[in-house]
Amino acid sequence: MAQGILEKANSNVANWGSYPMYGARLSEFMHLSGPSNVCLRRGQCDPLGGKSVWSSIGGKVNQTQDIILVVAHLDATALFHDNAIGADATVSSKVAAIVAAQAVAKAQLNGTFNKQVIFALFDGESWGFMGSKRFVRDVISFKCNQALGDVGQCLSPYTTTTAFTQINFQKISAIVEVGMVGNLAGNSLYVHTDETKAPGSSTISQAVVTAGQQIGVTVNDVASSRPGAEYPPSSLMSFLLNKTIPAVLIAEHSAQYTNRYFGSHLDDARNINWQSVNTAAQLIATTVVNLATGLNTANITVNSNLTQHLVVCFTSNFSCDLSQVYLPGISTVNPTAYVGVWNYAASSAQTKLAHDVLFEVTTSNVTNVTCEGLSDCYALGGDCVRGVCMVGETHYHEALSVGLDFNYNGGSGFIFNDAWGKQGDTWTESRWLTTTVELFVVDNPTSEVITLVAGVIVCLASFAATWAIKSNLFKLFKSV
Repeated sequence: MAQGILEKANSNVANWGSYPMYGARLSEFMHLSGPSNVCLRRGQCDPLGGKSVWSSIGGKVNQTQDIILVVAHLDATALFHDNAIGADATVSSKVAAIVAAQAVAKAQLNGTFNKQVIFALFDGESWGFMGSKRFVRDVISFKCNQALGDVGQCLSPYTTTTAFTQINFQKISAIVEVGMVGNLAGNSLYVHTDETKAPGSSTISQAVVTAGQQIGVTVNDVASSRPGAEYPPSSLMSFLLNKTIPAVLIAEHSAQYTNRYFGSHLDDARNINWQSVNTAAQLIATTVVNLATGLNTANITVNSNLTQHLVVCFTSNFSCDLSQVYLPGISTVNPTAYVGVWNYAASSAQTKLAHDVLFEVTTSNVTNVTCEGLSDCYALGGDCVRGVCMVGETHYHEALSVGLDFNYNGGSGFIFNDAWGKQGDTWTESRWLTTTVELFVVDNPTSEVITLVAGVIVCLASFAATWAIKSNLFKLFKSV
């Protein structure tokens, strides 16, 4: 089919202006009508969503300790979703977070942490911060109506794992968010705070500045130069809607974004510097270890080789070395970070890679049990990573609009959660019919002109008929 179209297109080029010529018509019907609740009921759309990933450093969440939460984005968007790479917008932050998590996990094994550290990568953040809002909602108020045996899953409302119930929302004492860090100017970073929305954030900001001094990186406190400055759009706001928590955002920009290609397909491999990401990872790890120990003596080195490999995988070629190790047989080459349509049983290849790498770099319990999937490791309480069962505390979490729940057990599909729906929009994507291409022969220029004129006449006649019917109906009902 494609070869035939190409041949006819080449024929047009070679014989341009000489009739007959070939024409083509592309048809792609979109079902969507009305708001999300209507189209979901009619089966004309599907909810956007994916899987977030979070990891508790050092094993299960310590219920007695305050929590330091480090967050970053998993997804990106662009006009053409297949080209949503988000190199600086998203890849820089999630890679920095994963590499920092590895360094923090190593430091935790060699020292004493006074606080629990959790790393979270939220999916669907390009769409109303759905991943972080969902995480907050579930940590605060999740109630399982129908569990799946004793494997830690819930069928109604559906959730991949209930491990997040370990987290006490009131214990979250600090949030460090990793923003865009792919292109540092002069080896400098900016830390954003807002003492109005999050009192106490200046203490965390000072910890970031101190960590920068330890590793030779200039960290600029935005609040010092711009009093009254607010947070840029960020995941931490999902948490601040429900509790006042000291929080900072670390980024390459002080005010407006320095990423010229934010939200564009041009935010690709050419728009990210892995050394900048590596520097940010070291700063984050040093900050977190200092906060967790209560000391300013952290001596942190990060895995620059891991940084480079992850940047390549997420921006250039998803059939990279790491993908072949963690996702053998992967056929996806285009590393798009678009969140896509939510599927309860699967995650995107990008999310799977992020999950598996984060799982391995934060766990020390690797078994000798071979596996092909998660079910092979249920008995051990672990997950299947690189073909072996590993036991750790890295988990998926549903990234779905807060106003939706999925009832797997009851078979009733999606249920609207009105109580939480007020905190976020319900994002959906239309269903489409199969794309069709029709080829036809244009005999001569006259036939094209006749077709155009006829089309204009029909269009104008339709407008006139609609106006006449509307006017007569208005008069009729007005007289009644």
